Amino acid sequence: MSIKKNSENKKNKKRIIFVVALILALLTSLQSSLAYFTSSVMVYSDFKVAEFSQYSKQVFVSPNDWMPGDITKDEILIGNNGARSIAVRARISEQWIADGVGEISGTDANGNKAAIVHFNENWTLGDDGYYYYGSKGNLIELKSGEETSSIIDSVEFNRNITNAPLLVTESYSNEFLKHLYSSNTSYDNASYNLAVEFEMIQYNGGINIW
Repeated sequence: MSIKKNSENKKNKKRIIFVVALILALLTSLQSSLAYFTSSVMVYSDFKVAEFSQYSKQVFVSPNDWMPGDITKDEILIGNNGARSIAVRARISEQWIADGVGEISGTDANGNKAAIVHFNENWTLGDDGYYYYGSKGNLIELKSGEETSSIIDSVEFNRNITNAPLLVTESYSNEFLKHLYSSNTSYDNASYNLAVEFEMIQYNGGINIW
């Protein structure tokens, strides 16, 4: 009897182990086959940069018979057709060119400037050589759709100018002769070139950087 009982106990244990293993297998299978609802969303943020755009305008008739004492209108301005306010500054460069000689001095022997540029009162010369619309410490805000006043009102050929002695030397030499030739050149038939270079910056940048 005891032998039969032991045999039955062993069979029961095997059945239990089999059932447990089967249950575990079913649980594992169910867990791996469970479905979850998932989704994803992509969100975009688009940033459009404001338009930064300006234009220049000039009212000027170039004279071909400029004489001392003549005052010539030369209006040059900047317009803001961008979306944001800007600040404006400019640099001026001048050059006199004499016919057959090249670049000559813009100042005569007495220290008189040959060309006198009359600047508009809304433009102020800073300590860095730039003319500021407003002043370096108090820039005028040029809003969208607005124009500056002209940086220049007019240019005058100084009536007090004298012919500056501009030395031109040519050397001729051989074993017998060395000749130095000098001549004086005046502003007669010369050309005066005035260039204005504008710089524009976003208004708050002008306050912080300039």
